[in-house]
Amino acid sequence: MCKEVKSLMLDIIKTLLEHQVLAVLIIPEVLKQLR
Repeated sequence: MCKEVKSLMLDIIKTLLEHQVLAVLIIPEVLKQLR
């Protein structure tokens, strides 16, 4: 992964930790995309 993608992912993760309800909805979708 390039650094830009990693920093973007970290920003997303931080945001999700602040909004755990959203995280529960979004993380399964992200995992589907990664497969």
